[in-house]
Amino acid sequence: MSNIVTPARRKARLKELGLLAAITLLALPAASAAEQPSIAEQIAKAYGLDSWGQVETMRYSWTIELPNGKQISNKWEWSPKTNTVSFDGKDKAGNPVKVTYQRSQLDSQSEVVKKEVDPQFANDQYWTLLPFHLLWDGAAATDDGQQKLPIGDGSYEMQVAALLAAPGAPLPRIDIGWNTNLAFIQADTWSERRCRPIAMRDTDLGWMTKIVAVTGGSVSCLADLKGRTLALGSRDSGHAAILPVYFLVREGMAEGKDYRSLRFNSDVGKHGDTGRSESEVVRAVLDGRAEAGAIGSPFWNAVRTERLVPEGALTEIWTSPPFNHCMFTARSDLDPALEQQFAKALFAMSFDNPIHRPVLEAEGLRQWIAPQLEAYASLRDASAQQGFLTRTGA
Repeated sequence: MSNIVTPARRKARLKELGLLAAITLLALPAASAAEQPSIAEQIAKAYGLDSWGQVETMRYSWTIELPNGKQISNKWEWSPKTNTVSFDGKDKAGNPVKVTYQRSQLDSQSEVVKKEVDPQFANDQYWTLLPFHLLWDGAAATDDGQQKLPIGDGSYEMQVAALLAAPGAPLPRIDIGWNTNLAFIQADTWSERRCRPIAMRDTDLGWMTKIVAVTGGSVSCLADLKGRTLALGSRDSGHAAILPVYFLVREGMAEGKDYRSLRFNSDVGKHGDTGRSESEVVRAVLDGRAEAGAIGSPFWNAVRTERLVPEGALTEIWTSPPFNHCMFTARSDLDPALEQQFAKALFAMSFDNPIHRPVLEAEGLRQWIAPQLEAYASLRDASAQQGFLTRTGA
């Protein structure tokens, strides 16, 4: 059985239905082989399938926090017997939408309902009623006994260790990891280039570090930073710490010599993925603890488009050369046929498919693309110089 593990990137909360994401089978009375219900049926019954016919209306909410700090919240009311849906949320452009419709009359609804609201309903309803859909959709569920989660909350270091674990090792072992750029480089280096890159997002291309400062303040260009304080994100964040320090050296600016640093190591182990340390960097620049701060270009875009700070309060004073971000990575001895099957499934996903689109949007991409490795060179060099490629406990 193949495992794909990624550190937690977002939280999805069910506010009114107490359904659990992890399914535990309840003990059921013994039955003959002919009477024994399927695993899918056992799961569905454990979660109340026998009472489903009594349900008149369901009210539930899904809230997703994206890596860039943006939050998507959908509130639903669904009457299964009439298939009537009420939605309270926002469309793709961020405009409020509040609508009630019958799914049997979807053709008469607006384009927003047909192309945005109803696909979101299909996605959210599916995950809300996952224990029932296992049976309704004919899933091939099997009981493999109780297993420990291979990573738990964990870190990317733990994930890379699990990706590199040898057969029979006491460590958890995974087949494919969704790695940050630093984790990908570590896996690649520590496996002596035997781990295989599989796919990346279109939005993983062309990331940049931005150094920002208060508009009209004492720092308006890189030279003004000399003798002043630069705020940096978590020390293992490629875009908010490792690369800005590396690129500034190439610009003739050395940390501790030409400028002071104020570091926010608030999400170490997550490689800056949570955006928390970047939020602290921006806060430090605004309240004067630092004259400038280093953040990733996606976070800078979110700051401006989502108006996370007063409009015009910050100015971009420097932009790094581009680099790439995340990568699906296979362990070195994974069956190539399984790897190809996984890659084929990713590349077949279409943003125009209403079933695929919510998944792609939640992960912040329009399409999966083949690995493009050239733009990892700067981070590989920077990571080696700063000690991130020295493997401890190997």
